[in-house]
Amino acid sequence: MSSPVSEATLRDIESLRSQLHDVVDKKIDDLKQTLISGKTEDREYPLSAPPSLFKGTKPTAVIFAGARVEVKTWREAYTGILRRCYASKPEALMYLRNRVSGRKRTILSDKPDGMNAPIKLADDLFAEAYFDTEWLVRILTIEILGAAGYDYSGISVLVKNGKRAAVSNVPSEVAPYINDTVFEQIMDIRKDPDCPNMFDSKAVFQLAIAKGYDELADFIFTYTPHYSRFILTGQR
Repeated sequence: MSSPVSEATLRDIESLRSQLHDVVDKKIDDLKQTLISGKTEDREYPLSAPPSLFKGTKPTAVIFAGARVEVKTWREAYTGILRRCYASKPEALMYLRNRVSGRKRTILSDKPDGMNAPIKLADDLFAEAYFDTEWLVRILTIEILGAAGYDYSGISVLVKNGKRAAVSNVPSEVAPYINDTVFEQIMDIRKDPDCPNMFDSKAVFQLAIAKGYDELADFIFTYTPHYSRFILTGQR
């Protein structure tokens, strides 16, 4: 009885098997080399990606239509993008002053009064930066750039591969856990000569932003009561 499948088809299937083996072997070899070297490649995401994608990430550069600008924190990335927007559309941002507000405070204003972490874009233009990473990107893209009519489709952000460390991946109904990265950043701030009262979450947040501790800043912004409980009890 002859086979319903031709010899040529069987050879194609075996060839596909071999190709898949080669792909898997290459991926495994790359993973082994990454683990051995401790080095990871940065990943590039368009700024237009869902803001939740950036939560807990650490940026290394912002790409403007092929031009790469090195950054160390999301505050630097936020500032750099806003300054590009201001250089292109100053009138639009000036018009938005005191008209764009977040959940509790003004996002763009002619003065820094009332802002928790103001960024100066001009003598009479300040932007609020007191947000966790997800909200920072959301505010930047939707409330500011989009409202100003600034095309950010050509902007992308490089982030450290696997750098999503602010909060463990647990269901929202489970209390968040302060992982080693956040713990070490808290301990480092405690030793800083400019260390505020550790119960002053706003002051600690601002110092974390200044030191580039985006993971700690994200945690404090999102889980302020849990941060305060840790400072009080030491329970992670």
